Amino acid sequence: NNEEDNRLFPKLNYLKLTVNDQCSFDCFKLLSKLVHLKNLEKLVLIICSRGFYLSLMIKRFLNFVKDLSNLNSIEIFNRWHGIFSFIDIYDFCSMIPHNIKHLDIDIFDIDNIEILIDKLEHVSSFKFKFAFDKSRYLKQILELLAKKKINSTHISDIHYLSIWISKQFNQTNYNKRIKLTN
Repeated sequence: NNEEDNRLFPKLNYLKLTVNDQCSFDCFKLLSKLVHLKNLEKLVLIICSRGFYLSLMIKRFLNFVKDLSNLNSIEIFNRWHGIFSFIDIYDFCSMIPHNIKHLDIDIFDIDNIEILIDKLEHVSSFKFKFAFDKSRYLKQILELLAKKKINSTHISDIHYLSIWISKQFNQTNYNKRIKLTN
């Protein structure tokens, strides 16, 4: 194909999108036709909606990010409700591509943290945003990580909890010295 790529912003690596009920469900398809997304590394989606629209928009968004091979970080936020009020968390986890290493998401149910960490083994850092004071749940979350023997580091404030997970690497004999003889 010798056609010149006339899409906008060929060096774009970060994009923040805000969508609402007036936004078409095909907005991501249109976006990919207008904007060069090959180099995109981080994508933020803010949804100003509720109910059925929210559920469909998240599913469309997750289908859209599957085609973005350089994307490694996504942030999803809804201004009124936790997204898992409208989309099944297990469906959500199954739709997160394996190239995503960082997930920043709003949480309204503390039990969702365990599910996300269990199901998204390829994600190495999570940032959970709380609409409530999570300080009383922090001990429970840290005990969960310890119980599951997940090596992690965390930082928190009143409405955020960031967790970085250390991945275990299999040791091999590859780096051992081998005596060579003539």
